[in-house]
Amino acid sequence: MPGLAAVTSVAALYSLGAPAIRQFIVARLCGPAAGNHEERQAMSRQAGVIREIAEDVYKTLGSGFSEEVYDRAMQVGLRLANIGYEGQKVIELKYKEHYVGEGYPDLVVHLGDEKLIVELKAISGELGASEEQQLRNYMTILNVQRGMLINFQQPGRKQGKTKLDIRELIL
Repeated sequence: MPGLAAVTSVAALYSLGAPAIRQFIVARLCGPAAGNHEERQAMSRQAGVIREIAEDVYKTLGSGFSEEVYDRAMQVGLRLANIGYEGQKVIELKYKEHYVGEGYPDLVVHLGDEKLIVELKAISGELGASEEQQLRNYMTILNVQRGMLINFQQPGRKQGKTKLDIRELIL
């Protein structure tokens, strides 16, 4: 389809319409599936599309909103890119086979036969060990090998420039 090679932003991709989005995703994400190396590369490209959506959300909205706003915006971006996902999936937390509570990963993104857990934050500081551990816990419980932690950084006391922080985790 003409114009796909020139796509440089998520907004440009959206403007091409649903058939072009599907074709772009298939071409960009799937590629030749001839083994583990190619599958890992495809998964990395798919994670790259999620990264691009997050960058577009941050570029468009900026900082200062609640995590819920960024979550909704990410869901819009995933829908517009025709990427399947589950939002706020409820998972039971158990201790010795007894229910002790629930967890709610922000996004469980479906990438072909694989899944990717996306945990969103809107905090003023840097991402730390507790945020990474929360993502690892969800990945372990759901038996998902890859995860992405995204912080739409909020203005802090220093009132310096905010940034988008994206970290990928692999179990």
